[in-house]
Amino acid sequence: MDFKTYVLEVHYGGHFAYVPNLQYVGGEVANFDDVDPDLMSIFELRDAFKDAGISHETEVYYRVRNLDFKVGLKLLNSDQIVIEMFEVNRTQNIIQLYVGEIPEEDLHADRTVAEDNIEVNGKQNLNPNADQPQNDEAESDASDPSQEGDRDGCREVEYDSDFDFFLDGDDLNDACDPIDDVERDGGEVDCHLKQTDYAKYVALISEEYNAYLNSKGHGKLVDDEDVSDDEILKPVYDSNDEGMEHEFPEFNMERDLKNPELTVGRIFSNIYDFRAAVRMYSILNGFEVTFTKNDKDKAVVICSNKCGWRIYASGYNGSKVTLQVKSIKGVPHRCPWSFKNKSANSRWLSRMFMEDIADHPDMKVKGFKKSIKRKYNLNCTNSQMYRAREKAEEAVKGSCAKQYARLRDYCATLLQRNPGSVAFIVTEKSNICKSPIFKRMFVMFTAQKEGFVNACRPVIGLDACHLKGIMGGQLMSAIGRDANNQMFPIAMALVESECKDSWGWFLDSLTDAIGTPIERGWVFLSDRQKGLIDCIENKYPGVEHRFCVRHMYANFKLKFKDKHLRDLMWGAARAYLPCHYESKMRELHLVAPEAHAWLSSIPANLWARHTFSPRTKCDLLSNNICESFNQYIKDAREEPILTMFEAIRRQIMCRFQEKRDWIQKVKSHICPRICQKIEERKKQVAQFDALVSTREVYEVTGIVGTFAVNAVQRSCTCNEWDMTGIPCVHACAGLVQDNKDPYAYVDNCYSVETYVKAYAGVVMPMPDQTNWVNASSDTLLPPRRKIAPGRPKKVRKKAPLEDLHVGKLSKVGLPIHCSHCGHTDHNARSCKVTGCSFVRQRKSVTAQMQGPTKRGRGAGRGHSTIADAAVERNTDADVVQNADVTKSTTARGPTRAKMRGRGRGRGKGRGSDHNNGPLCGIGLWNGQGISTNSKYFKDWPAPSNPTGKPTF
Repeated sequence: MDFKTYVLEVHYGGHFAYVPNLQYVGGEVANFDDVDPDLMSIFELRDAFKDAGISHETEVYYRVRNLDFKVGLKLLNSDQIVIEMFEVNRTQNIIQLYVGEIPEEDLHADRTVAEDNIEVNGKQNLNPNADQPQNDEAESDASDPSQEGDRDGCREVEYDSDFDFFLDGDDLNDACDPIDDVERDGGEVDCHLKQTDYAKYVALISEEYNAYLNSKGHGKLVDDEDVSDDEILKPVYDSNDEGMEHEFPEFNMERDLKNPELTVGRIFSNIYDFRAAVRMYSILNGFEVTFTKNDKDKAVVICSNKCGWRIYASGYNGSKVTLQVKSIKGVPHRCPWSFKNKSANSRWLSRMFMEDIADHPDMKVKGFKKSIKRKYNLNCTNSQMYRAREKAEEAVKGSCAKQYARLRDYCATLLQRNPGSVAFIVTEKSNICKSPIFKRMFVMFTAQKEGFVNACRPVIGLDACHLKGIMGGQLMSAIGRDANNQMFPIAMALVESECKDSWGWFLDSLTDAIGTPIERGWVFLSDRQKGLIDCIENKYPGVEHRFCVRHMYANFKLKFKDKHLRDLMWGAARAYLPCHYESKMRELHLVAPEAHAWLSSIPANLWARHTFSPRTKCDLLSNNICESFNQYIKDAREEPILTMFEAIRRQIMCRFQEKRDWIQKVKSHICPRICQKIEERKKQVAQFDALVSTREVYEVTGIVGTFAVNAVQRSCTCNEWDMTGIPCVHACAGLVQDNKDPYAYVDNCYSVETYVKAYAGVVMPMPDQTNWVNASSDTLLPPRRKIAPGRPKKVRKKAPLEDLHVGKLSKVGLPIHCSHCGHTDHNARSCKVTGCSFVRQRKSVTAQMQGPTKRGRGAGRGHSTIADAAVERNTDADVVQNADVTKSTTARGPTRAKMRGRGRGRGKGRGSDHNNGPLCGIGLWNGQGISTNSKYFKDWPAPSNPTGKPTF
């Protein structure tokens, strides 16, 4: 650079006019000396104009000296143009600037260059041939087929503006944009330029751009002030499309939405894709946008801060649906980063983080907000997060109402894919609408039915668990026990609530599929649910029904919390012999007759092990198989109904296959859990002496007694082998003494062969919802939702002693004694013993006089109610009336008796004791003032004064 500084010669106060050529008429001239180009920017220039009193709101142009005045004017609208101004005039010391607006109508006048020969379809005709008609409707011209194709062997390139694509960061002037001109008139411009004529037209503006086009060979579109020549958009050619001369880049919603590029000429399929791209662009660049025009075939978007950023898109080739970006201004965007963006609403958040929420359904709102802050630098509210997560879950799992509408199709498809299964729906009618309303649903797969009937012991656990979804309800289940003493799901049903009617319907549906208890000898195990006991007794009288002893003890310990009583109860329940049961019950009667009476009120055949039938080969005392299943489907219980049943089906399908694969690895002919029990009993054989009576008959003597074992009949006098089918410790002692293998005497229900038979069935996979069977045309409505008060609960209520704090002994369930009288039915505050209230009051006053320090706030304004105190102390009523103490007075003072109070005080809760009058007294913790004047309280005890200091 020849000169380190420049002189800016600013012409202002005048105007541009054609007389006949373009000139600047009138005005004044101001010089700015010693201008350093390294320190100059568009903002510095405007501030300098403002300080000099020059209007900076209008347009400012600089002149290129070696060009004609009309062509050499360049609009100053960005820092890039300011740099270009100094580079172009680097051989000059003085740079001329002009303030004003070039007349718009003159810019579109006919060009007087004979060799121009440019055809333009738009509001203004740039072709000098006067016989060419003009048309004001851009859309009809753009869609005219006569304007398309090759003319004179020249390839035609379509543009929508005469000026936007010429300058690398310079629009000549913003007022020259035909799009802006037409928008002011409510129209639209589409321009078609031949390539050869286009090069001639550019030659009139600048030789530099003419050289650029000769080197590139094609037209270009500019969308950014700072783009380089390599980044300028050229027509894109596809070798596969021989008939197409050019095409513009297209926006792909799935590929480009994460990081959209807004360039001039880019094509969007519809207005919705364009809106999504612009909003995503604004979020990624940290500014808010406003749609000033938002039609299906035209859109204008500006920055909400009105900084000059603007994008315009309209129909592509006259289309009413497909849009093309025609111009972009104000780039790069320079507004400060906005941490709040209205485009980042809950719908956008749910769409962007749908995969994360699907992978992590338990994601907390706090973690959700951190992810958004880290990825997009946005601050969102908690309400937005909750709505976004709800919408994302609905998109992933499906709408609740839509899922109920497709339940019939689901059942029909399930029966088609799994022949022999049971799946049906119970509906109810409504007086309000004609469509049926969902009530109940029952599902049982063929693999479950055949596996339980053919290879499981005849014990069925019944239980119901709450669903945690929006519609609520209860999921009833029937669970069996396989050869490895693990749960075996049999059937499940969704009902509205747990009651006698719903349990009766579930048992009827279950027994219709697997047979009645009388025919098959089923044994039911339950938790003493509501309505289930009466239902079993009424439907299947005489059928064996067992209670879960763990749930019985939960009720037992509410009244009897002693550990010794608990041991006696469980000892009675676990006894295999009636004599042992009677022994435990007698001991319980001696220790706690009330506990014995409570336990005896429940029939022993419902909970005592010695009454169970030996044919079931099951000695279960708790319903843990159902509790295990409820925990197994814990995550599915939070889903909508269709998603829940599908999740459970997948779990069962995979479980059956996993069991088949696992059992192939077992080497023994007995299942592993049974083998583990036998090994533990074989370790105890040394504690017994076994005598062989005859072939496979033994007499076993131990510490607790002598037992007769018959291996042929597979029984022992302890009754455990008979009950379970697994050799007891006495049988193992006799068999080992006789060199027999205890595994050979295990019942066949525990064999690997039986296990394989149980899981031989296959639960077939389900297709996508689009391939489901169309079962019915009626729309199934969701059930009536019952909204309980308070916040929805997803965690069950635990028993008092179920969740103890580690390292701290809980006082839940322990009796609380009154500190005054010692009784357990109340505390000191509600004690009704005579004199208790006075004693508490006297203790409070004494403590206040002695000055104990307690937590408190406030100045402690105590109101003295002498009349009430006098009546309580049996003071003469006449004296009280003469004292005129019916009004409450405030007692404040310097006494340092700090008390925590509920009175209306502020400060440190200090009462006062002024002995200046009969109505002044100390402020008590409860807001009452009591006077210690002996004139009114003759028998008030004097406080102790160990310090010997005088008191007031």
